[in-house]
Amino acid sequence: MSNSFIGLLWPSAFNLNKSCSIDAIISKYVSVRSKQIIKLSSFRALKNFIYQIYYAESWVGNFENHFCGVNGKTGYCYDEQLSLTVYIMTADSIEAINQMKKEVRTYCGIEKHSFHTTDTDVEFQYAYNLCMNDFSISIINSTSLYMDKSFYSQFYDYYTNILHNQINVEDMIIINNVLEWNNQVLRYCSISDLPILNNEGAFGWYLGVKIISPYGLKVIGE
Repeated sequence: MSNSFIGLLWPSAFNLNKSCSIDAIISKYVSVRSKQIIKLSSFRALKNFIYQIYYAESWVGNFENHFCGVNGKTGYCYDEQLSLTVYIMTADSIEAINQMKKEVRTYCGIEKHSFHTTDTDVEFQYAYNLCMNDFSISIINSTSLYMDKSFYSQFYDYYTNILHNQINVEDMIIINNVLEWNNQVLRYCSISDLPILNNEGAFGWYLGVKIISPYGLKVIGE
């Protein structure tokens, strides 16, 4: 396991860090490589982000209960400023991360609705792709793809088909314009067929899957 981790300070705790008190707690335990504040567009955008971070957890809910877990978590993590603080960190051990997280949550007084950290290399890379990619954030701020049954069903079939055929998910890309999704047929191709799409800015990430960006669409349309 590497020593890289991501910390997410939810909007609910943003104002508590005005004097950098939380930054000071974090720095006691880890080295902060970078800190970025992501401005989310709405309550819905925060809900989209929380769904992407926790989608594999059973408590998030489903269509039958209208994703009640995500709705509840978003309410607790919400603040009208909608400022999400992302820390890219290195630490000597997961124990240091857990101690730091416990102290931050105690300081904030709202427990797990204040601060989240990754625990594994897989979680780190997933969260890094989501938070550090401009188009990934555009998807979060502009759509609610997981609430669209047509997209959700097709995306699930696409993903399971890739796994069934033992294809590396990073070798494939969805080439729909998801910002204008309207019950389209999901289209995808291999990155090797369009190597230009390996370029930074040509794609974003949704649930760990590459999705073409407007720039990528422009490139393949030329």
